[in-house]
Amino acid sequence: MQILVVLPVYNEEENLKRIINEILALDDYLKILVIDDCSLDKSLEIAESLKKENQERIFIISQLRHSGRGCAIKKGYNFAIDNNFEFLIEMDSDLSHKPEYVSFLLREAKDVDIVIGSRLIKGGFIYNRFFLRNIITYIGNFYLRFILGLWDIRDVTSGFRCINVEFLRKINLNFLKSKGPQLLQEIIFKNKDNICIKELPIIFEKRYRGQSKFTLLIILKSLWLPLYWRIENLLSFLF
Repeated sequence: MQILVVLPVYNEEENLKRIINEILALDDYLKILVIDDCSLDKSLEIAESLKKENQERIFIISQLRHSGRGCAIKKGYNFAIDNNFEFLIEMDSDLSHKPEYVSFLLREAKDVDIVIGSRLIKGGFIYNRFFLRNIITYIGNFYLRFILGLWDIRDVTSGFRCINVEFLRKINLNFLKSKGPQLLQEIIFKNKDNICIKELPIIFEKRYRGQSKFTLLIILKSLWLPLYWRIENLLSFLF
């Protein structure tokens, strides 16, 4: 089984070595694609150093300018398609997503298009994170489910998911407009009549080290873009 773990990275020098080593230790069939989004620290150097020791299992894409998580992940999707991987695991690089859940998601991935590691279904939990961030997560998910009509999904903002690469082959990635973490929301919304999704509970923890990339601008885009997609979708029916 060909499995690609995609790690979007921006200034994660304090976490990157640990998460890569933990993923590599899980199973020999797992391969890692590090997509460095023009980090200002030593993240790229760390990834390249680890690659020298694991030439067959670590791949690196270095973006020439900071372009956002969505742009990075689209490159990961295309890499998985071009290199004939069966499944793609997308996860954060700050150890808030625990590598031991990778096999948990993969076990349920064969009969669906996307498996979401969910913080918001029974058994899922957000641990040791500032309460205001938790409130934003809950309110944000309700807003997105309402605007996009995704009531069957509880955690539409989770960044931990397993995607069947065959599903990615069926959609046109070039038409996706998201440059940030809203990419999967756009994919689900634009394919919601032809997509099979399952949520599995995970424990989400506050990042291990370093500073959060969560900003007011990201929040505003997360509110505006889904509304734009909804309006665009309605106008397509009217005209």
